[in-house]
Amino acid sequence: MNTYSKNEVISFRTTREVFGGLSNMSAGYLITLYGIHCRTSEHLYQALKFPNHPEIQAEILAKPSPIAAKMVAKRCRHLIRPDWEKIKLPVMAYCLRAKLQCNSWRFGDLLRSTGGVDIVEISSKRDTYWGCVRQGDLLVGHNHLGVQLTNLRDELVNDEDGFHKAMLAPPDGVELRLMGRVLGTLDFYIPDVKEIDDPLARIRARRLEQRLNSTLGGF
Repeated sequence: MNTYSKNEVISFRTTREVFGGLSNMSAGYLITLYGIHCRTSEHLYQALKFPNHPEIQAEILAKPSPIAAKMVAKRCRHLIRPDWEKIKLPVMAYCLRAKLQCNSWRFGDLLRSTGGVDIVEISSKRDTYWGCVRQGDLLVGHNHLGVQLTNLRDELVNDEDGFHKAMLAPPDGVELRLMGRVLGTLDFYIPDVKEIDDPLARIRARRLEQRLNSTLGGF
C-alpha cells in the first residue's frame, strides 16, 4: 500500500474535474485500433477480457457509456480469460498507451500538465487496488492506475528530443485479441508542442504525426 499527501499530488475522482481526462471513464478519447472503435479506454480494457468471445466484445464496444460496458463484462465474468488476474496490470498499461497513441496531443498535453508529482486516482468505492481512499489528509492505496499514468507521463517529459517515439505492444508473452484480430506492435510518434513555437510549424507537426500514425494501423 502507498500513502500520499493529498496536497502534494495530482488527484482525480470524477471525469468532470480538471484532471478527469486521466480517468478510464472519460469520454472524448476515442481509441481506434485496426479500424475497431473503443469509446473509452475502459471499453477497451473490458473487451480485452474476452479474446475468444467477439460477440461479448461487440456488445461491450457498442455500449454508450463505460459503466454500461463494465456491466456487460461483469455479467459475463464466468467467460473471462483464465489468466486475467495475472495479466490485468500490463493490459491496463497497454490500454493507457493506446489512449495516448490515438489522442496524443490532447491526452499527452494533459499528462504533461500534471508536472513532476505523483498522479493518484481517488476511489469512490473503497477500491485500494487501482486507486486510493481518503484517510483524513492522506490518500492510501496501491494506486496502480495512478502509478501507470505517472510512469507514462514521465516517459513523455523525460524525452529530450521533443519528438517522442513510442511503441504500443501487447504484454510480453500475452496474446491480445479484439474482434477476432490479434493486436500486434505499433510504433507511434508524439511531437512535444511546447518545443514548437511557430504556429505553422505546429500545424505541420500535427499533420505529420497524424500521417505517421495513420500509416501504422493505429487509426
